[in-house]
Amino acid sequence: MLKSLIQLFAEKFLQSKKSWVGNQSLPSSTKVAFTATNGLEYTAPADGWVRIGSQSVTSATLYASVASLSSGDGSALCYVPVRKGEVVVCYISPYTGQTDGFFIPAVGSS
Repeated sequence: MLKSLIQLFAEKFLQSKKSWVGNQSLPSSTKVAFTATNGLEYTAPADGWVRIGSQSVTSATLYASVASLSSGDGSALCYVPVRKGEVVVCYISPYTGQTDGFFIPAVGSS
């Protein structure tokens, strides 16, 4: 009885917070910069997004457990969602180059 009452309360509470809950996984306005080089393994400090790329590279690829993305044809730019502690591998071309990298925490990350 108590368990079903608590469950009902939680469901009603979460329904009223539906928009708030959905926004917790979106990127925040904070950015943590790093320099991405070919083969770099970046460890995410929290849940969020990793972004690499700029006009200085012709192609960029990010490998992560949830998603992987490649971008080419001139100015390359990639974003992938990551979990806290996840390692993301960055590949860029030209292979001897480097590019801007950013970690963007999720709104609800700790």
